[in-house]
Amino acid sequence: MVYTERGILKRSVSIMMTNFLKWKHDYRVWFVFLMEGFLVGQSMSGLIRYALFMKKTVTPFLLPFLFFDASIANGLLKVMVYFGVIVLFCNAPFCDTTLYSVIARSKKKAWWLGNCFYIMVASAVYLLYFCLICAVISIPVITFKPFWGSVVQSILVEDVDVLNSYMGSLTFSKDVLQTIYPDSAQWMTFGIAWLSFTGIGFLIYAVNQLSGKYRLGSIVARFFVLLDPVVRWIVLQAYWMYYVSPVSWSSIEHWKILGMERPLNQNIIIPANVIICIVLFVIAGIGTRRKDITV
Repeated sequence: MVYTERGILKRSVSIMMTNFLKWKHDYRVWFVFLMEGFLVGQSMSGLIRYALFMKKTVTPFLLPFLFFDASIANGLLKVMVYFGVIVLFCNAPFCDTTLYSVIARSKKKAWWLGNCFYIMVASAVYLLYFCLICAVISIPVITFKPFWGSVVQSILVEDVDVLNSYMGSLTFSKDVLQTIYPDSAQWMTFGIAWLSFTGIGFLIYAVNQLSGKYRLGSIVARFFVLLDPVVRWIVLQAYWMYYVSPVSWSSIEHWKILGMERPLNQNIIIPANVIICIVLFVIAGIGTRRKDITV
């Protein structure tokens, strides 16, 4: 039994690595990384230009800026980052012309596990890519002191029109900048965003596998992603609405760690995200086992 389980795990890892090897010739993946990299770099460049102009410093831990909430008319950087996830996993369960031979060698269970491992690791790689971009563009004004950098002091008191002339659609949460150290905010954002991206990937996988229609999963995922700015626009004081938009959970400015008046309890949404991922993981497995695999 031990040997069998080890064999399944080994085959699953091989399938995961095969999916990564496909990136070399998958122009869709290249497009996602290039376009998202350009979008994030362009959005963050205003902050760096502002720091250079003010002769201030900036921390390299800027990942939370990607997930701060914005209004519908304000660029929606977070939404565009999530759209990149949808494009990355839109073809789950990643069928191609080698499908029959792969399943014949690995069996369905290992194939399902390998695809799920791929979604989990690819989500982490996608986030690390953003961390790298933020760190690289901050090099001209970088500081490793345990604060956000001296530019934040200017941001907190500067006139909004002056900020907008540099930062455009980039938004920030004063409460996060004043309350949480940048490295802590970075890793909290990384953890919750990784769970969120993994959940999006599993959702696409499960819906596509159960329906047999490889566009339906992306449509359902887009609904939940676009629900985030709609909730932000409508919500006002109806904070309960944040609970129907899991994408909103990745914005740590809504966590009660910043104050009890915040709508989201991190002690609830983190386990909830884990449970959602597990449920979708199991559903994808059930769909794989019961459904005929066709290319």
